Amino acid sequence: MPDLSSPVVSAGGIYKRYANSLKKLGIDKFLDFLYHIPFRYEDYSIVSNVGNLQEGETVTIRGNISDLKNQYTRRFRTLQKAKIADKTGAIDVIWFNQPFLLKTFKTGDSISISGKVERQVNDFILKSPDYEMDGEELIHTGRLVPIYPETRGVSSRKK
Repeated sequence: MPDLSSPVVSAGGIYKRYANSLKKLGIDKFLDFLYHIPFRYEDYSIVSNVGNLQEGETVTIRGNISDLKNQYTRRFRTLQKAKIADKTGAIDVIWFNQPFLLKTFKTGDSISISGKVERQVNDFILKSPDYEMDGEELIHTGRLVPIYPETRGVSSRKK
């Protein structure tokens, strides 16, 4: 077992490319993980019903997915759109350039989404919310979520 002063590459399963990405964040040794602290927190602890949403509020909503689709823009980018419905109503949700979500989600799936409520015309919308499927441990929604510095190849989204 490596000690805290050992380089991260000495652990099995950490490839050189990933170790180089960690190095860009100042993580070269295991001890560096202890000093790699969040630069901010998102408070997703407020769980709200769709019917009680207020513009500008940061919330977590639990509901079911419907109307899942891809939409293409004039600049050949994709938007992934869905509706999330609970017993009090439905809200439109949009993600940008993440076509894999159409394979991840299925109509009727239960999901938790977290983000800032915005108004678009007469409806509310969540743009690029964090999400977790029901049944998963809530790491990115429904609680105070730490946001760490990131670089290419190292994301806060990893479990």
